Amino acid sequence: LTMRTPVSDPDVDARLKGKVDLADVRKTVKLEGIDQLAGTVAADASVRTRMSAVEKKQYDKVNASGTVDVANLTVKRRTLPHPLTIQQASLALGPERAQLRSFNGTIGSSDLQATGTIDNLLAFAMRDDTLRGTASVRSNRFNLDEWQSGEGDLQIIPVPPKIDFGLDATVGELTYGKLKMNNARGKLRVKDQRITLEDFRMNTLGGEIGLTGFYETTDIKKPTFDVGFKMTKVNIPAAFQA
Repeated sequence: LTMRTPVSDPDVDARLKGKVDLADVRKTVKLEGIDQLAGTVAADASVRTRMSAVEKKQYDKVNASGTVDVANLTVKRRTLPHPLTIQQASLALGPERAQLRSFNGTIGSSDLQATGTIDNLLAFAMRDDTLRGTASVRSNRFNLDEWQSGEGDLQIIPVPPKIDFGLDATVGELTYGKLKMNNARGKLRVKDQRITLEDFRMNTLGGEIGLTGFYETTDIKKPTFDVGFKMTKVNIPAAFQA
């Protein structure tokens, strides 16, 4: 790593090649709030640019290439109700954006797969700017019950700051208590510590339910939400049973 003028206009020439066992990292470095960490991260990547070129979107002056691969990663922290496991993920770096070529993981008992692009990765890493991107996220089965607080033990799930992501989401089977929902699909936007649902639809109770609205944790002590429902051809006996 060579860095010049780090305060006024970081000029970075960095190359990274190697493999890290995260279980060894946790043994030697104190990580606040992390209860469990395991897995490997392998990188073969290089970046050569000035921060001003990134900010001005002069991508002809940005040289970024290589890959970062994650395998068998497990992380459990106090802010997550259930462990996050990434069986495999691969990120390819480029001058303008990074491409998430694959992501296969689980959170609790729910599976997740994703592909997409990540913009502003260099500015996020070097200057803690907002991370932007788009992704297609899929799940065969997602269990919402695992995200409920226990009786008398209400907990607020924070939406992380400095994230601006647009997600096209599809879930084959969505479970919430006795309610079983199929073919859930729609758009989610994560921005300014707010998750917005746009035309999110699912088949259940013999019909279809549509959702629009948001959940926001700008004030972590007083989260806000506003959700609208649209129901079509819902079967009343099936709804009564659920």
